[in-house]
Parts: sequence; structure tokens; C-alpha cells
Amino acid sequence: MIRRYVKKWLHLPSCTTDHLFYTSTAMGGLGLPRLSKSAPCSRINTKRAVLNSKDENITSFVKTTGIEDEIRDTADKLNIRIPSNPKRPATWRKNEEKEWAAQPAAGKGGSTSNTSVRTAGYSYRLDRNTSGKEISSARSKSVRTRTPLESPLQGPTEEKILPADAARQRQKRRKSEKYLHLVPVIKEQFGVTEVTVRGLAVGARGGWCKGNAKTMEIVGLNDKGLHSFICRFALRGTLNLLRLFTEGRGPGARTATAPMGYNVHSRSKCVKRGKRNSIQVRKDSQLESCPMTRVSTYNQWMPSLQTMTYTEVH
Repeated sequence: MIRRYVKKWLHLPSCTTDHLFYTSTAMGGLGLPRLSKSAPCSRINTKRAVLNSKDENITSFVKTTGIEDEIRDTADKLNIRIPSNPKRPATWRKNEEKEWAAQPAAGKGGSTSNTSVRTAGYSYRLDRNTSGKEISSARSKSVRTRTPLESPLQGPTEEKILPADAARQRQKRRKSEKYLHLVPVIKEQFGVTEVTVRGLAVGARGGWCKGNAKTMEIVGLNDKGLHSFICRFALRGTLNLLRLFTEGRGPGARTATAPMGYNVHSRSKCVKRGKRNSIQVRKDSQLESCPMTRVSTYNQWMPSLQTMTYTEVH
């Protein structure tokens, strides 16, 4: 009930994960106190006050009841800190962050999903660093000193390469390598001597990977209309996924397991039924994933890639 009203006050969808509230602010959460952790801390402080009583009779009697072991076991179980052991920090907020990252909507293994988490102020630090270098370079020109800045990624013909372009090329290569182990099987099954595996990578926002045109030409599908259709289809699927989660109809909407502003990753299709908040998960369909970072170092959402692969047999 409390978490539901907090989401309402903060204008968050009902499918927002509860772990967002308890994760520390350094990891992008709100850092709110949790009753299940605060109440045991209060009980531990009460028991420690009894142990530190000035009355020796009370102290000696309480020690025979094993209260010290009980305090230690409670602290270990709940990952909270006790004053008698200041070197042992409270780790329950880190566990909340791990639970947040482990949600089905967070994706697993994505380098742009869980390893580049930053607080909202991180983008200002990047701007400060970039502005300082630009000012230093401009001032150095006035004293006839050349200070080259860090140049962006460039291709063989000096064209500018964006981080998303590099990510699509990397995913295209990985997609091809993923099916290389099937080459001997195909050769044996069809009696051919040469098998070529190529990947066709399309960004979640409809980005067309360089080299896809060559792949389509090899298979006889060199049609620009088809290229445009594939890009629009990928973008439409991403928008449909975002609409599901922003409307609170994504997987886990009843249990609040879908992080807001975090990764969108689903293999199920949710169908709204009858009563309000009644959700049925139908697992006979598959939806492509679109992981997005909470805050990335490029100050923009970095999509993952939707890819297709074909095998050419000679």
C-alpha cells in the first residue's frame, strides 16, 4: 500500500520495480528506508541497551540467554550493520541493486545494460570535463601552442562513427560467430563443400547496419523498400514494448517487477482481461528485447540490437 502511493506521488507507473526505492542514490535509486530493515535495527538497539545496563545482575542474566548470538545472527541474516562491529558495513542496499538488475525487464549480460549505471549528475561531470578541455585548447591557440583534442571514431574514409554504429557492427559479428558451429552439420546434412554465415543487424530504433545491403544483395533481396520496411518493423516493435510498460501492462505489473527507465526485456505477451489490474501472461508469443540504460555515459539511451541471421549454402 505504501509503495503504491509513493509511486502515485512520484508519477511512476504501477509496474515500477520496488527495488528502485531502496537502492542507494549512488547506484541510481532513491535511497529510502525500509521498514523490514529499520524494525530489526530498533530491536537490536534495544537489546544492546539491555546488555550495556549498569546493573551487573541484569547484564549477567541477559548474557546467559544468548542474546549476543541472537543480535549477530539477525544482523548477518538481514545484512545490516551493528555498532559492535563497525567494520562490517550494511550491504542490504547493494542486494536491492542486484535484485533490480536481475529483473526480467533488465536483461542479462548486456554490456550497455548493467555495467554503465551512473547517477543523474554524472552527465554534468562529463560536460565539465569536455568544456575544460575545449577551453584549454582554445586558450593554447592564442599563445601559438597546439593542443589536439580527442578525436571521434572514424572509418577508413574518415567518416564519423557513432557508438551505436560500432555496437551494431559488433553485434553483427557476434551473430555470425554464434552459428559457426552449425557449419559442419550443414555440410554433412546437405553434402555441400562451402557454407557462409552472415549476420543482418538492425538497431532497436531502426538503425541500418553498414554491410547489410551487401548481405541482402547476396541473397537477391536488394530492394530499398524492403530495407525501409525492416527498419520500420524493428522501430514499431520497440515502440510497442515501451507502450506496454508505460501503460503498466508489462510482465510483472501486478507484482511491480518492471523497472522504470531501465531495461525492457520480455519474452511474453500480456493480455488485459476483465477486471482492473487483472493480467494474464501468454507465453506462446515472443517479443524482441530492447534493453536501455538508466543513465549512459553518452547522455542518451543506448539500445540493444535486434538481429537476423541467414545461412547461405553453396
